Amino acid sequence: MANAPPSARDLLKRIAHDAMLQRGLQPDFPSAALAEAEQFSHAAVAADTTIRDLRALPWAAVLMVSGMSTLVALVEKTGGMDLFSGLLARLSTPGTVNGAMAFVTGVISTWSSTSGVVLPAFLPTVPGVLARLGGGDPLALSLSINVGSSLVDVSPLSTIGALCVAAVDDPQTARTLFRQLMLWGLSMTMVGALLCQLFANGLAAL
Repeated sequence: MANAPPSARDLLKRIAHDAMLQRGLQPDFPSAALAEAEQFSHAAVAADTTIRDLRALPWAAVLMVSGMSTLVALVEKTGGMDLFSGLLARLSTPGTVNGAMAFVTGVISTWSSTSGVVLPAFLPTVPGVLARLGGGDPLALSLSINVGSSLVDVSPLSTIGALCVAAVDDPQTARTLFRQLMLWGLSMTMVGALLCQLFANGLAAL
């Protein structure tokens, strides 16, 4: 009987294992560490109940933000941001590109880090976008990227908003805060686009 093909989980584990070995990392715990771990009979109990350890950290929020930032970085590495820029250049004109860019970067920033993902990904595309459009102010477009992406920073899927939600102990209050911050973040995509469309060129000319 032929062996069954490996499952998707086993295949991913094998890929991750090989990738770590190729980069000089040690994917498996050494035998000495495993021997020490076997000596523990129960979890540690703090003598002082006011002491907080890593278990008290909001791991759900940490993993969510880290995962979203990783996915956006993957899109950037595979050329996805260039596709966004090309689409933006085809759908806008030199007169509307500031508002369009602010809206696009605002939407992306609602579920990723502004300073860690959006700004490094989009600011280098400014010359290329304007070249495709055949005109425009690079400073005004750069201002639009900064303003559009920064106004939505309290989105619960972004870093600041996720930390705010994670700091709330009551689950019901956290869910309410999540919805409120999400509505605020999404509404700011339109506000940022409008502000940049109206004032970006004037501010750049100062």
